Amino acid sequence: MSLDEILAGLFCAFVACATWGVWAYLALSIRRLRPDRPFVNAPGIATALSGAAVFAILAKFASHDVRDSGLYLGFYLLMTLAALGLGLVLLDRLGLSLRDDALERGNPAACIALSGAIPGIGLAFAGANIGDGPGWWVVVFSGGLALGALLLGWMLLDRLGGAGEAIVVERDRAAGLRVAAWFVAVGAITGRAAAGDWVNAAATVRDFVGAASGALVLTVLAALVESAANRRPPASTAERDNPGRGLSVALLWLGLAAAWLIFLGAW
Repeated sequence: MSLDEILAGLFCAFVACATWGVWAYLALSIRRLRPDRPFVNAPGIATALSGAAVFAILAKFASHDVRDSGLYLGFYLLMTLAALGLGLVLLDRLGLSLRDDALERGNPAACIALSGAIPGIGLAFAGANIGDGPGWWVVVFSGGLALGALLLGWMLLDRLGGAGEAIVVERDRAAGLRVAAWFVAVGAITGRAAAGDWVNAAATVRDFVGAASGALVLTVLAALVESAANRRPPASTAERDNPGRGLSVALLWLGLAAAWLIFLGAW
């Protein structure tokens, strides 16, 4: 590995430890003190599954020199883990907190939503690893586009649809399920938009905007649904505690994303 790759790897290791280390310690502490919160385990399970999915993507679709080297596989897996940590920190600033809402308060709606946000962020950044490029900075550039688009989409969904209030304040589990599916769907689309062989920055941005347009349409639809749901009379406790109310919409978001990905085809 070159010097810049070693330095990048050390930085990613620091970010991963500073984020995931703190969250893991907090989760284990809360589990010992409050074993009656089963939903708190959901983000951890989502993290493990996301790691396995990212590894599979790297091992199958990354550049040949990455696929053939365990060292580089570990390097880009660590980079994705760091990007996931940074993405969740930014999501915290945007109103949906893994630490505050899921781990400390045990908000089941937030746990459900973050169980979709984690793989969504992972898919968004992992897509940047697909294809051939001249170096790790290409992955950072493309992954930054995908992650930025996903977080911008969440801002629109929260501001226009009130999704954050429904999850954090109302603790509406159906809203949490709808948002979880939205994160996975948009993360997959933006990850696909970031995939492909590197030509130059301008070409990457141009291709990304075209491929990611489906994510914008999906976000507008989701914002309309969330806005309509939040204009209804307040749900009863039984209704708020039933995530199945959001299942049909969640499946719709995943289905629309799958259809868009099929339409785009291979990178």
